[in-house]
Amino acid sequence: MKKTQFLFPFGASLLQGFIVYLSLAEANSTTDKSALLALKEYITFDPQNTLANWSSTSSVCSWIGVACNSSHQRITALNISNMGLIGSIPPHMGNLSFIISLDISNNEFHGNIPQEFAHLHRLQYMNANFNNITGEIPSWFGLFPKLQHLFLAYNTFSGRIAPKVFHASNLETLVLGFNFLEGQIPEQIGNLNKLQWLSLGTNRFTGSIPQSLFSISSFQRIVLTNNSLSGNLPMDICSQLPNLETLALSINELEGKIPPVLQACSKLQILSLSYNKFSGSIPRQIGNLSQLTNLYLGNNNLEGEIPGEIGNLNLELMSMENSGLTGILPSSIFNITTLTWINLYNNKLSGSLSPNMCTSLPVIGFLDLGSNQFTGNIPREIGNCTSLTNFYLSGNQFAGGEMGISLLDMRMICGLPITSIPCKEFIPSNHQLQVTDKEGKISYPSSVFELLFIHTELCVLFNESKVSWSKWIDYFHRGRDIFGALGEITLPLRPKHDEKVFSLPHRALKK
Repeated sequence: MKKTQFLFPFGASLLQGFIVYLSLAEANSTTDKSALLALKEYITFDPQNTLANWSSTSSVCSWIGVACNSSHQRITALNISNMGLIGSIPPHMGNLSFIISLDISNNEFHGNIPQEFAHLHRLQYMNANFNNITGEIPSWFGLFPKLQHLFLAYNTFSGRIAPKVFHASNLETLVLGFNFLEGQIPEQIGNLNKLQWLSLGTNRFTGSIPQSLFSISSFQRIVLTNNSLSGNLPMDICSQLPNLETLALSINELEGKIPPVLQACSKLQILSLSYNKFSGSIPRQIGNLSQLTNLYLGNNNLEGEIPGEIGNLNLELMSMENSGLTGILPSSIFNITTLTWINLYNNKLSGSLSPNMCTSLPVIGFLDLGSNQFTGNIPREIGNCTSLTNFYLSGNQFAGGEMGISLLDMRMICGLPITSIPCKEFIPSNHQLQVTDKEGKISYPSSVFELLFIHTELCVLFNESKVSWSKWIDYFHRGRDIFGALGEITLPLRPKHDEKVFSLPHRALKK
């Protein structure tokens, strides 16, 4: 009897505690619902009415984009990305105290991130990429002990990054590119010893790159492109970066020599140093980066030859334009069967083109050798480069020999957007195209584009699918009267790579 009397008040106490627990859980769930209803009110445009089921009459855990934990029915994840929403972020969102993952990317949220977000201490993942959020990067992100991934790129954040941000010691990903951030990158970034991906590109950072940044051994990707960073790279840059896969520092004001010990970054796949002020020669050790696929060294103040060791790599893209390089282009470059893009424009490279070039470069799509010192013949086998869509050779010293290029192959020459070609064959040889002026000076067409232009106009003029070479040469030797009929040609012979400025004329000419 006494035992029963003892258990009754104990059981009543448990029941009372359980009722209180349920009441608190319901209250907290209501808090979460109120926070999201406030967010819905702050959204001024929902193009597809995606948030229609966000209603006070339904469970918040059943709403689109919402995930809850099973025990407390509290919101742990919110994903409203790619919905085209327009609006601002309410301070009520700071009441989502159980939230772990928040994704509002690819919308048009504007305004600041509310101060109340500082209460979200459980947050591990936040993605606000591709919005129009303004203000400074909140320093209280550094107070989040569990934050691992922070994406705030493609917004309009401005000002300096507070050193306190780098107190979030568990950060693995920090992506802040394409904003208006300025000032120096704080030395405290070295505190993030778990960081794997850093992207600060396309901002307004100045000063030198902090030395502490190159001591984070967990790094896989460093992207600092398109800023105004200056100074030299440390000669032992790779000594503590064994896992680095991407080093992107292009479009800055970095100077000095390219570090010769890059082979220590044995996992490097992308090396982007173009549009800086680097000087000296290209280190031969780059040829030891067996996993390198993309090499950007163009628009620097380099000198010397291209190391033949680069031919050992499995590159897909090689860009070294406008860099002051000299010497014979290593034949090993044309043995890299994986290459799809080669840009060597405007150097002082010499040598000749191999007839086997297309066989060794089966997937090449872009090849710019213009404004160099190449000599010899343009091999007719170029027509075998079936993947080639952009090809530039102007500004060299090619002469003599047969230029065996069919019009069908001319789709690739100079990046011309040719969709229909009225003539089928175009196989002149250089001696046929010689023009002798009154002073006895011999000249040739200034570009393959000029040849194509002339021939296409002749096809239109005579309304034929194929113009006889006697007729073609006759018109060409009459002082290129065709150009007089067309008026002055002002089209550039070398278009920008990202523009398709040419269109073939199809108007008839008068004799």
